Amino acid sequence: PFHSKIERKMGVGTSKQKKLIKLFEQLEDITYFNTSDIEHLYNNFNVLVKNKSGLEKNNFITSLGLSDSLFSDRLFQLFDENESGMIEFYEFAKVLSIFSVKATEKERIQFAFKLYDINGDGKIDKDEFAQIIHSALNNSPSLLESKVVEDLVEETFKAADHDHDGYISLDDFTWYAKNNPAILSCMQLQTNPYVLPQMDDDE
Repeated sequence: PFHSKIERKMGVGTSKQKKLIKLFEQLEDITYFNTSDIEHLYNNFNVLVKNKSGLEKNNFITSLGLSDSLFSDRLFQLFDENESGMIEFYEFAKVLSIFSVKATEKERIQFAFKLYDINGDGKIDKDEFAQIIHSALNNSPSLLESKVVEDLVEETFKAADHDHDGYISLDDFTWYAKNNPAILSCMQLQTNPYVLPQMDDDE
């Protein structure tokens, strides 16, 4: 059983063990990870943090196979919900769940919108959109010329900016993403490496 495994590792009835059980139960309620997933994720997270209190930016970027860029900066900022400069396990599991295949379309669209909305003002302008596209492509083997990206930005805004105010609102983005799912390509992080058990697991 889940609780007994924690007790064997940390001691029966310890304060830390009780807090961990409560944390795992909370995550099971609010994420798409099951009990086993959360335990394995916790073990793997502890390997990534290297005995520190949270996941630092460099380790976060490396763990996702990304390069240091605006795209990875935005991901880190969105994972670091309390803006502490480090990603705690609760934050890591909660946000990583949105990248799960079980996440709803609405959750994925809302997260992607926040990613593109660099200044957090609730709307995406052309410069923000272009910056994320350029940055995301730096993490991809297929690079597009600047002119191609500019054309892509113009075409996207022409289709998505319904009121022609020069911005894409969340409603605009939601409608466009449902009809053009490629704009959600930033939501293709692979969760499996983080929820699979370590090779030296006792199981």
